[in-house]
Amino acid sequence: MPKLYTMHDARIADAGETVAAIDQTNPLHAEAIISDARAPLVRWSGWIGGPAARDDGTFDADFRTWTPAGREAFDAWAATLAGETWLRPHCRHVVSDVQTCLNLVRSWEDQAELPLRLLLDPAALLTASMLGQAEDHLARAIETLGSHELVPAVVLADVTLIESTDRYEPDVAPAPLGTGAIGLETWAAAVRLAGGLPDRPLVIDDEAPEEARSTARDW
Repeated sequence: MPKLYTMHDARIADAGETVAAIDQTNPLHAEAIISDARAPLVRWSGWIGGPAARDDGTFDADFRTWTPAGREAFDAWAATLAGETWLRPHCRHVVSDVQTCLNLVRSWEDQAELPLRLLLDPAALLTASMLGQAEDHLARAIETLGSHELVPAVVLADVTLIESTDRYEPDVAPAPLGTGAIGLETWAAAVRLAGGLPDRPLVIDDEAPEEARSTARDW
């Protein structure tokens, strides 16, 4: 059975010992500070917008995030990194879907000096319109990226739907496994479809119910 890590607000831990620190801020914001935390450090992949997520856990959805301007800002930030950084993608960020994640890790393969890794979070790649086929999308993310050598761990999480006033569909915010719109049954079906979970440590939020943690152990 894969090792289970616990995700807290500021760190990922294994039996109480810190595996990675977490910085929840937007690395592409003009006021972003280059962290001096000991590596590895988990960072969002960044977006054009505010310095951090909104109070409800959603992110600004500025179209420029997915244009050359967003990628240029991302590349400029990545060039400043010295310590090992675990990049956490999200559907509202520069690194927003499975294909972008795959293109990115492939571009890192021949650059041994780069300190970047991909913390795979399949649920974070889902928009509200993708939830009807969540099983397929989650399975594709696991199959495509879960066993890549530059993926140090896989996050098992959920999403919460948030009513949006400026979009045609609800927004999504990260949620602990088993507490949101995906649910444990869909996750279990996705894992079966993918042929099982990869041989990587699994990261589960510390606020996930015990049922979710124990169920995930059986996947």
